[in-house]
Amino acid sequence: MNHEILVKIGGDISGLSKGISEAQSQLKTFSSDAEAGFKAIGTAGKVVTGAGVALAGGLGFAVKTSMDFQTEMARVGALSGATDDELRQLTETAKEMGRTTSFTSTQSAEALSFLSMAGYSASESMDALSGLLNTAAAGQMDLGETADITSNILQSFGIAAKDTGKVADVLTAAFTSSNVTLTDIGETLKYVGPNAAAAGYSLEEMAAATGLLGKHCPVVGKLAA
Repeated sequence: MNHEILVKIGGDISGLSKGISEAQSQLKTFSSDAEAGFKAIGTAGKVVTGAGVALAGGLGFAVKTSMDFQTEMARVGALSGATDDELRQLTETAKEMGRTTSFTSTQSAEALSFLSMAGYSASESMDALSGLLNTAAAGQMDLGETADITSNILQSFGIAAKDTGKVADVLTAAFTSSNVTLTDIGETLKYVGPNAAAAGYSLEEMAAATGLLGKHCPVVGKLAA
């Protein structure tokens, strides 16, 4: 009788031990899976947080850029005395230059401001903008200085604003084929341009002459100073 009881108890204990072992194994697996899950959630949280910060930064930059552009265009409107319709056209022109040139829309708006300060009307500024940006890009110059040089040349030789692109081509050809910079040509023509034009000389002739002098006189751009 006692022997049977001991066998039965031993069998029950054996089953219990096996059950406990299996439970411990399952608990270990669960703990491992849970830890991996929490790590994944933590990583995902970091990714989501990082993406949120990047998105917020991008939106902030976009808002600032838009505000800068609108502010500059308001300045253009005030300087040029443009009507509402003209300001709308100027705005579209600046945006188009931002899409099709190496300059941003805001930089294009700044160029329009410089042209307006030089006395250009809204329509003249729109006609001259593309050529002005091409000149600045070719000479790797500040837009303000480029606008000053370009407007002086147009006025000195009586060239229409719509032909600013032609002026850009002439100036670029002159300084890329000689020992002078766009600034040198601009400074020289600022002084001799009006008299040369009155004497019947063209921009092409004077630009070529300035370039030729530059090969033999390194200070040609400062001669008139």
